[in-house]
Amino acid sequence: MGLHPDLTPEQIETIEIDAHNTDNPVTQGPGALGTAPEGSKKRRYREVMTADVWKHFTKGVVQDDGSYDAVCNYCGVVYTMGNQKGTGSLRHHYTKGCKNRPNKRSKPDKLQQMLQTGPAAGDRGFMALTAHYIDDSWRIRKMIVNFTPLPSPHTGKNIAEALYSMLVMWNLDKRVFSLVLDNASSNDACIRELLNGQLKEDLSVDGSVFHQRCGCHILNLVVQDGLSVLHDEIKKVRETMKYLRHSQARMERFQLAASQVKVPNKKPAWDVPTRWNSTYLMLELALQLRPAIERYATLDKHYTLKPDDREWQAVQTLMDSLKIFYTATLKFSGTKYPTLNLYFPEFCEVYVSIKNMESSPYSFIVLMGSKMFAKWERNQTSGASSSDTISNIRAGLKSFMADKQTTEPVKSELEHYLSEPLDKTALEAQFDILAWWKLKVPKFPVLSGLARDILAVPASTVASSPSPICFHHVEKFGVFIPMNLPI
Repeated sequence: MGLHPDLTPEQIETIEIDAHNTDNPVTQGPGALGTAPEGSKKRRYREVMTADVWKHFTKGVVQDDGSYDAVCNYCGVVYTMGNQKGTGSLRHHYTKGCKNRPNKRSKPDKLQQMLQTGPAAGDRGFMALTAHYIDDSWRIRKMIVNFTPLPSPHTGKNIAEALYSMLVMWNLDKRVFSLVLDNASSNDACIRELLNGQLKEDLSVDGSVFHQRCGCHILNLVVQDGLSVLHDEIKKVRETMKYLRHSQARMERFQLAASQVKVPNKKPAWDVPTRWNSTYLMLELALQLRPAIERYATLDKHYTLKPDDREWQAVQTLMDSLKIFYTATLKFSGTKYPTLNLYFPEFCEVYVSIKNMESSPYSFIVLMGSKMFAKWERNQTSGASSSDTISNIRAGLKSFMADKQTTEPVKSELEHYLSEPLDKTALEAQFDILAWWKLKVPKFPVLSGLARDILAVPASTVASSPSPICFHHVEKFGVFIPMNLPI
């Protein structure tokens, strides 16, 4: 708070009390509201003279009528003030009219405006770096390595430079195994910069497994295209949820309707449209609350958003079709267990589900499947068959083993592993792949090290909770940037 030099400590104390009790003014003491008019004038004068804006103006000589001049410290504009005038005109001049005021900001660019909506970004871009690895006890670990401002423009080159400086600072530049990123042109450019720079020299298999695409982001892009087919129906459900939560009176009436039809007491909630899994949860909740919503429509004549029977049926059919996508998203988002080993089987199931939509008896599901398949094809790096993919995996394993050690026993270890019969326990739902590899370390010492590198890589850029920054005997790290920063 800016204070006038002529004010006494007693007056300053009164101003602070008044300023903190504007809703319940003080009724005792000098300067309190409700006292004699003369006291009110003194209090008003003290408030005017101690406003923050006076740091930017100089007070002139007080005239006989109580008026005085206020001169802008930067441009010299003069305002005539009086006991009955506030500081609104001065504040407006400083914030809007003064062309010479210091630290005058230009209009923030679109990126800054977008990042202002984030919980921690403020009006600047930030980049977080999280390291994933498996320790000697075969437990998956993760930690926030760094969280730093990222100056604009957020081009691939700038992102790559910021990322590489983080790795060097933490002495991780020679220990990176992979980088998991969302699909974005700036992120693709970042990968190219890193692969063409110093980082490539220390990457496994010449960097061919360095770039991993976020599984959840791919699913989100695919499903969002499908959801556009039922845009109107989903919007009606979303607006219904917002309508019911708009006021306390509506919520109380809705709770009454829910009790009358014996629906569980759950509060309506709407989604974040850019995150399809939140849309899925909103629709799931709406279906559970459907009897209460229909009952509420009879109690509120102003409510006109209720979906009809056809729309409710369409939503239910949509939910049945997207269940497998939601399950895959949950699995990819796990942080307490390895997720990269789930990538291939889950995506196979998703692919089969999309193809099955083409034979659905519902025309909108057929159209949705067509849109989703087109988006799916655009997000695949190649159109190779599963047999080709498996062959490439085997070739990659051999190449990686050659990087580790070039002697003959290593090759026989790989061939021995590939020739072993399938362990049927691996097909069980509760199979612990880390525990399995922990037991196989004496038998496959080199391959188990490879498994530690691969299984540490997350399948998605899900946000991680901060962890203690500590390192054990770490050879490689799965590293990802959880915040996508578009150009």
